[in-house]
Amino acid sequence: MIDSGRHLFQRIDEHKHSAIGKHLRNAHNQTNKDLQEHFAILKKCRGKCECLIYEILFIQEKKPVLVCIY
Repeated sequence: MIDSGRHLFQRIDEHKHSAIGKHLRNAHNQTNKDLQEHFAILKKCRGKCECLIYEILFIQEKKPVLVCIY
């Protein structure tokens, strides 16, 4: 996801406790320490509007699928 100003390590830390982190732990046997491998900066933007536009374009192009495992 393209974000609006937080550092990558902050976003990774937030995802440790999110549905994404839960999915990686349960479906792929990843630990919180391993999560950093699954995240990368996709685009550096100059503002929130530009970030939102690129996020929309990325989602349309990649059509990602997230499956929640409970």
